[in-house]
Amino acid sequence: MVDNKDDDYNINFDSDEEKDIYNILKTEPLSIDEICMHSGKNAPKVLTTLSGMELKGMVQYDMDGKYSVRRI
Repeated sequence: MVDNKDDDYNINFDSDEEKDIYNILKTEPLSIDEICMHSGKNAPKVLTTLSGMELKGMVQYDMDGKYSVRRI
């Protein structure tokens, strides 16, 4: 486990990719393509990371085809 913590939301991240994607999605919901553009990562890496984050309840896939941070 990577020792990454977002103090704003008290979230522990398992990887730098999770933290990067979470920080990108904090401002607004984005599509896969938009997340790839902002992160500089390829679609398979972004999709794999998002899937794990979705299972952990960190992000959600919205009906408009965009991912957003899941606020608890």
